[in-house]
Amino acid sequence: MGAYLAIPAGILGAVLQSALMPHLRILGGTPNLVLVVLITWVLLVRTQDGIVFALSAGVALDTISSAPFGLAMVALTIVALLAGLVGANLFRAAWYLPYVSVTVGTLVYGLLGIMALQAVGRLAPVGLSMRHAVLPELVPNLVLMAIVYELAHALARFRRRGEIG
Repeated sequence: MGAYLAIPAGILGAVLQSALMPHLRILGGTPNLVLVVLITWVLLVRTQDGIVFALSAGVALDTISSAPFGLAMVALTIVALLAGLVGANLFRAAWYLPYVSVTVGTLVYGLLGIMALQAVGRLAPVGLSMRHAVLPELVPNLVLMAIVYELAHALARFRRRGEIG
């Protein structure tokens, strides 16, 4: 069931990312809702379902944005795989797991975006792009992760309790 839910969730996440997130500023940066939800999904559900989410959200974001088509889809899929590796190699109950994952995910997603833009001939100096686009997104993503992960974790505990009892 998780993969079937991941497809519409990914599309909805992309629409919300494009429509609402540009208007939400946290400490001078805009959070990446799709990235945060993707990492939460991978850590709490399964990496395979997270990849389905990444592909559906990526296609939707690529369709909506002016970035090279396929950039979001490939970058989100790579982030899903990395989050799965981080989750598999760190103690699952560690309180810092979502924050380490979203930090690594934000940096990797941003660097992949910069490299893709450079590959198609767009001007995207690494230092300036990191300073003005990627790093300002890091703190808002951490703040959003604190909210999204805790809500999703509480929902997962509630759902498991309902299945057991």
